[in-house]
Amino acid sequence: MREAINIIGLGVTDPHIHVFADRAYLYASHDYAATNTRFDMRDWQVWSSDDLLNWRLESTLKPEDIYIGGAIDGCWATDAVEKDGTYYWAFSDMNRSGAGPQIGMVVSDSPGGPWTDALGGPLLPHDCASTPAYDPCFFKEDDGCVYILFGVWEYCIAKMSDYAMSESLYGPYAYRGCVVDPDKMEKRFRENTWPHGPTQGRHGNYFEWKGQWYFTYCEMAFSGNRFFRDFWISRVEYADDGRILPIGVDSKCIR
Repeated sequence: MREAINIIGLGVTDPHIHVFADRAYLYASHDYAATNTRFDMRDWQVWSSDDLLNWRLESTLKPEDIYIGGAIDGCWATDAVEKDGTYYWAFSDMNRSGAGPQIGMVVSDSPGGPWTDALGGPLLPHDCASTPAYDPCFFKEDDGCVYILFGVWEYCIAKMSDYAMSESLYGPYAYRGCVVDPDKMEKRFRENTWPHGPTQGRHGNYFEWKGQWYFTYCEMAFSGNRFFRDFWISRVEYADDGRILPIGVDSKCIR
């Protein structure tokens, strides 16, 4: 069994964390090298932790080992969900043919893998919607219904069954502000950040751990390179009326 380590500095990013059987599982993309001058991601990874600080590599998914059939440098963001004892891991596939991004999915009977390419092709092909098919996110209701959300600038949501999808669109949604407030950021996080400012590039998800809610997201303050990112975790706090407050990005969070 691999040793649990601190993985800051390894390019583990685009984090989505879910808790299964009292253990946190991190589903992530992987920036290839600290010398990257563009987005270069050649595989996907699953890590697990029992303290949110030290992580153990559970599995690595390579595009050449599944329906993609060869190496790509566009292994973009992922997410996973459990349904009836099976774990489904969706990922952004930047499509070797150049036709446009698509979403693939593999399955396992364990949250950490190993993974099986049950479909032998993409779950959501590049032309399935009016928005690019990448950056998937799952939402599971208390009754077990699972939804997949995806897109960029324009977003789609579909209710899932056994490898099927609905084209019904849900909403509308009301804008309630940005999840990141630069005024609540520690200086090094605020100043060592993306070209369009500290609210850019915060891909991630909310999750609950031991009775406390957290938000995990991309962070480049440690590398100083927007193409070699890490991830960070912040506590979620609430206003008196129950609204989620903007997160504080600082070294006093879970880490």
